[in-house]
Amino acid sequence: MSHMTTKTTGLNMVLMGCLLVAGCGPSTPPSRPPPTVGVVVVKQEPAQLTAELPGRTDSFAVSDVRPQVGGILLKRLFTEGAIVKAGQPLYQIDPAPYQAAFDNAQAALVTAQAKAKRYAALVKLNAVAPQDYDDALAAYKQALANEKTARINLGYTRIVAPITGRIGGTSGPIWGTAFLRAGAVAGTADRLPPEQVVAMLRAAIDGIRARGKSDVGDKTLLDALIPAVDTIESEIRGGRTAAQVLRAAAVTAREQADATRQMVARRGRAAYTGERSIGTLDAGAVA
Repeated sequence: MSHMTTKTTGLNMVLMGCLLVAGCGPSTPPSRPPPTVGVVVVKQEPAQLTAELPGRTDSFAVSDVRPQVGGILLKRLFTEGAIVKAGQPLYQIDPAPYQAAFDNAQAALVTAQAKAKRYAALVKLNAVAPQDYDDALAAYKQALANEKTARINLGYTRIVAPITGRIGGTSGPIWGTAFLRAGAVAGTADRLPPEQVVAMLRAAIDGIRARGKSDVGDKTLLDALIPAVDTIESEIRGGRTAAQVLRAAAVTAREQADATRQMVARRGRAAYTGERSIGTLDAGAVA
């Protein structure tokens, strides 16, 4: 028994050795290459942080532009929303009547001056009464003042910017043109049929288009005015009463004015803001 055990133990040792040799043989898989990794070098340096925030500015100097003399406006010499310099011409009023008044004042001044000089020489010779000389001198001074007044009024026909800055809108000439066009259609009639009222409004719109060089879609008062007039014409054709026509036109005007919130301004001062004008109502359309 002891001999068999020794042989069994030896066989087991041989088998274990074979297994160890088989385990350490060439069937071992090759080693993997080292992995490729990215490297970031961190260093300290200043960084500028920027943020775009909505804001609102207030002017430190504001000046209204008002005419000093009456007359027909011939030209507008600036672009709405542009930068203008102090003394830059903005409007031109028809100077013809003021030029005539100035020429007349100059002629009267020449006559009065000549008479005053002549009487000054004659009074020294006692050829005229001192009172006559005083009257001639007073007439000369009055003619001088009249000529100065006429010169000032003639200068006022060209309206200039009082300060340097960004000029706003100019609704006066626009509405003035609208009323002139509408008045030409109305004539001297004191009662107008509905069709003529529509024709007046269409003429006013044409005047605004011509003066403002704008149209529907430019985010101006026309975006509310033209649809409102279209509604007036439609309601009149439908036989509605005056109250119904006005009520429908008011609703349309309000809806179209609200619609300008999503438009990009293309005319006036707001046009300089470009895409930033989206989200705000047009003041002209709302008014």
